Amino acid sequence: MISLDEEECDDNNNEDGDGCSRFCKIETDYQCKNYEFSFSQCTYSKQPRFYLQFKEERDQKQYVSLLFTQQVKNKIQDQYSKYIQMNIIDMDINIYKLNLIIIQEPVDYPTIVEYLIEIQINSTLNDRPYLEVTLDEQLYNSEDATLFNLYDKIQLKQPKYIDDQKQEAAATLNQANKYLMNSIGGIGIFAFFLGNSFIFSSILEVLQQQSYLRFINVQFPFNLFIYFESSNIITIQPILKFFKVDSIATLTFDSTYIESYEKLKYYEINADLLTNIQTQVFLITALIIIYYSCTLIIFLIDSIIIQFLFLIGKLGYKLLFKIRKLCSNYQKEFRKEGVKAFLIANCWDLLFTCFLQLKSSQYNTTIRSIICLILAYLILYGCILILRQFIYKNQLIKYSLFNYWISKMDLFLTLKKLIFIFILVCFQKNEQIQTILLTFVCNLYLSYAIKFKPVKNQQDFCNLIMMEGSTFIFTLTSALYWTQISKIFVYENQVLLGWVHITLLLSVLIVNLLLQVFALFLQLKMQNQNKQKKSNQQNGVLPHPYPLANLMEFKL
Repeated sequence: MISLDEEECDDNNNEDGDGCSRFCKIETDYQCKNYEFSFSQCTYSKQPRFYLQFKEERDQKQYVSLLFTQQVKNKIQDQYSKYIQMNIIDMDINIYKLNLIIIQEPVDYPTIVEYLIEIQINSTLNDRPYLEVTLDEQLYNSEDATLFNLYDKIQLKQPKYIDDQKQEAAATLNQANKYLMNSIGGIGIFAFFLGNSFIFSSILEVLQQQSYLRFINVQFPFNLFIYFESSNIITIQPILKFFKVDSIATLTFDSTYIESYEKLKYYEINADLLTNIQTQVFLITALIIIYYSCTLIIFLIDSIIIQFLFLIGKLGYKLLFKIRKLCSNYQKEFRKEGVKAFLIANCWDLLFTCFLQLKSSQYNTTIRSIICLILAYLILYGCILILRQFIYKNQLIKYSLFNYWISKMDLFLTLKKLIFIFILVCFQKNEQIQTILLTFVCNLYLSYAIKFKPVKNQQDFCNLIMMEGSTFIFTLTSALYWTQISKIFVYENQVLLGWVHITLLLSVLIVNLLLQVFALFLQLKMQNQNKQKKSNQQNGVLPHPYPLANLMEFKL
């Protein structure tokens, strides 16, 4: 029986642990009911608690979840979010913005309640700030137990802030990078149709290698994040949408989203293999269609009757002959090294997709997941078979040791991609180990390129050294973005390093563009000179009295 205003309960004993302490105070996780002219009745009821949990950092904003340990309800009629007070400790209110995002408000019955707090700090800080949250009203669980705490705080990460002028500069460089990539890609496609597949493959290699650098799991400064957004254009997704391939694939494979992890989760990379190989399925289908189209074209040309050849004349005959020759050459190349060339060209994407599937579905046992795992192992097995084809013991006898290593450029390039992607995907949880291993791999391949010069001419060698050297420098200096180093190497210096990295990557693209334009110019010049030589030779020879004789010989 409560006798004093200071007493919260009275259970007629001086023992603790039964709900009412010897000081007549209600103990934690107990509910006590007081009766007039009787003693208090206390029952155990675990009190709900609210807590703050750091969710993610995206761009210049940080996100913190406000969660509860139990389902709770609200006994007031007003919206509960009005009673949530947020503040950053010891910071001027004018340099930060807090936004409360409602995920689930409490109602008049117990439910899972969640809020998301968006924090943007428009200043650089030397120390990590603290976010504090105070609840001005109580919430209750299913047994009407109140919240144990109405206050909590959490330490945020150091803000990644750059001013508007620097953001505009980064966005401008991002746009310049997009134009460069489009220009380089256009030149590569043009060179491919001119028959120079080496230029096309080297361009593809530069663009793909730079696009995967963004997945290194360190906290890049915001200007470098903006720059890397241009890497999203290195895809044929618009072509897939144009031909409705994505819709067909969705019906065929029943597209599924498997969440990635760490830096890959930030970029919302889908870990589902069947969804990711749509591009490769489209490409291999297109190559097969072209192959059989060439077969049909050759058959039709060979079936042309002699009378039709007289009608189209000599120019028409030459055109048909060139078309037949191109189709025949394509078929020979496809039969000889078609599958191998396809896998080497798509090595970056295929290996990335396979390792991501293997890493993300370790605890998934659905039928689709099992099919994806089998397919991933088959693709990796195919890559290993290709690597095996590059190694022949008897070649050590045919070549000198130096020339042997030069002849194995494709082997080392494919092996480098395999190890690089494996480290990039499988070591996402440890930024130090990942960065060190990537730097080591890049250093090995760069040393091989400098030592053996496994390319045709000086121009291609310069291009190779710039590409591999820039990747080595980037991975090496990415260590300055480590969380431990950031305490010494402050964010302003990281932003400056970000500008250096942007300049480095852009310069590689610019030099590559100039070199490819020069190579294309030389190729066109050589073709023009060959045409002029043929024209001069024809002008110096008397015309044949029967100009269609060669045509008839071809037919016979």
